[in-house]
Amino acid sequence: MNELSLPLTIVPSYLGGRHPLLKVLVGAGLLAVFLLIPDRTPAVVAGKGVIIVLLWLGTGGFSRLEGCFRVLLFLFSFLGIIFIFTLLGDAVSGTAGMALFRRLAIKSIWAATISFLIAGAINYRECIYLSRILKIPSPISSQMLLVILIWGKLFEEFRHVPAAWKSRGLSSRYLKRHPELIARLLKMVLLRTVRQASRLELSFLGRGFAGKLYTFFTASWSTLDSLTLIGTAALLLELGVIARTGC
Repeated sequence: MNELSLPLTIVPSYLGGRHPLLKVLVGAGLLAVFLLIPDRTPAVVAGKGVIIVLLWLGTGGFSRLEGCFRVLLFLFSFLGIIFIFTLLGDAVSGTAGMALFRRLAIKSIWAATISFLIAGAINYRECIYLSRILKIPSPISSQMLLVILIWGKLFEEFRHVPAAWKSRGLSSRYLKRHPELIARLLKMVLLRTVRQASRLELSFLGRGFAGKLYTFFTASWSTLDSLTLIGTAALLLELGVIARTGC
């Protein structure tokens, strides 16, 4: 996983050097609290924003700015489509769907940002290690890890194929004038991804893969891991207090 291209490139960071189980606990705690606590007051939104900034700095900071921007850009594009349909629904039925859309948009931004930052702090060996210590069945964990690898191949093709087209003179301006070529570009990306995925499967089988992944990676819980977990719990508790008091 640490060989993947953006947006899931693994970079040296504070949280990246902590115990894998700590990363899972921090990610699960942040997602649960951020999704359960409503964003009703500016103080709550500001508190969540501060925690997100601290998480961003702890998982790579400015070295992950480009990847974070790409993830949010994709999310905003998806939310833009939902926004258009929400406006059409309000115009036709007269229902107040904008309030629901606003909550959905904010929750989606929190969830996508946290998931991206935590995923960028866990490498492939740690995923195998976590599946072992958490007693996840081998068929399930192996399939999930293979999907992660194939997903990385998809990102690689989305980077290589447009670059190859650009080297042949097919600029973004030319594609805007001829939008039918975009469909051919996407078809080429998907075909190359399927081919790369097949090669990946054959390379696994050629090395004796029998449905179970192994790693020599080990980790031990340190005092710094405990302090990080306590600090994260304190921040989330303080956020809950702010949400309850309405300050």
